[in-house]
Amino acid sequence: MKNVIITGAAQGIGYFLVKQLLTDKYNVTVLDLDGGNLGALSKEWPSLLTLVCDVRDSNRIKECVEESVLKFGSV
Repeated sequence: MKNVIITGAAQGIGYFLVKQLLTDKYNVTVLDLDGGNLGALSKEWPSLLTLVCDVRDSNRIKECVEESVLKFGSV
């Protein structure tokens, strides 16, 4: 199974991309500043890994990638 990380996934194009990838059986980690909207995604798709992340923070990005790798394996 393929593993992907999507940023800006709480709305718009990112949101719809996540839904399509999950439908296509990908393991998906989503990063967004808006934890509230991520909660709605994770309720609909329990296999999804949702993480609040500011992509301007390189340390936080590293932490999120590490969490994704722990759950799903390599990206």
